[in-house]
Amino acid sequence: MLSRPSAPFRAAPPRELQPTMSIEALDKYNWDQLEEFDGLSVVKFYAPWCRTCRTIAPAYKTFAAKLKDENVRFFEVNFAKSKELSLSERVFKLPTIHFYTRALGRVNAFTLTRAGGVKQLQSEVDRYQGESGHLQMLQSFRSTAMAPMVRYVELVGVMKALAEETTDGETEPNELISKAVGSAERKRQLDAVFEAIDANADGVLDADELEAVAEMVGPLLAVETPVRELLERIGPKDGAEEAREAPYALDRERFYELMTSKAARDFAAPEKELLPAFEAMDTNGDGVISREEMMQTMARISSEDAEEMLSVFDVLDVDKDSTIDYEEFVAVMSGASYKKAA
Repeated sequence: MLSRPSAPFRAAPPRELQPTMSIEALDKYNWDQLEEFDGLSVVKFYAPWCRTCRTIAPAYKTFAAKLKDENVRFFEVNFAKSKELSLSERVFKLPTIHFYTRALGRVNAFTLTRAGGVKQLQSEVDRYQGESGHLQMLQSFRSTAMAPMVRYVELVGVMKALAEETTDGETEPNELISKAVGSAERKRQLDAVFEAIDANADGVLDADELEAVAEMVGPLLAVETPVRELLERIGPKDGAEEAREAPYALDRERFYELMTSKAARDFAAPEKELLPAFEAMDTNGDGVISREEMMQTMARISSEDAEEMLSVFDVLDVDKDSTIDYEEFVAVMSGASYKKAA
């Protein structure tokens, strides 16, 4: 019986190589590794219950694996397991993407949608690593150059805290928010702000020192009540002895309390947190900050060289249109700290 001729040998079609996993999980224990990388760190914050997070997860992994750029690395944080870390990084919506650099900390933040998720991510990455050369500029930028701008934002915050003192009927923030806004790191930042305002180093902030702050931050802030009247209205901390003399001066503990209360209130409306500082710098009210407006404001805060101040403008101006809009302002300034810049 003749055997059937065997089928001719045919090589199997080559298997399409799948992208390898290139995303590392982050939590509070290994978060500091972001400071060890000189390029752009892309961090996705997600949660298991977030439907959009689940939808975009495969595309995010593929994008991370296919991007061949040694200056960009990808990470992710599980919000459910790292709530305190996420809140301290100002994560309020999911999935959120943050960009970090070693020199400046967070330099961008945006929320992904199901419809435009990965395209939006690609667009934002291109803004930093594309022809603009923005990533290279960030890599070489010194965080100390941000000090005057960070100081300005903090001083605006002080004046707003004075004008918006918490009322007796206000609800206390929950425990996680309290930890985020009252951390040891934040206390160190507030120490630096307090000492910068306390010109005579007597351990209290008096009316003259706070009036000097009001003069520095500019006339457009909505602080209509005179500083001396604000101090009298705030008064000493509950249960404390009456002020030594009028008007009352803020001691360090009362200063912590006022600034922490303001930070807790800001958690309810994070998109507006930096709006007072932005609007005070936008002197003509056209919705963007020009080079001239920034230079005029910074001249009241710092004696730094004009060239150094212009380099700060370039860092904030991501799209290189010679103006800074609110989104660009928030992206960098909400991640900068007084401690890092000092």
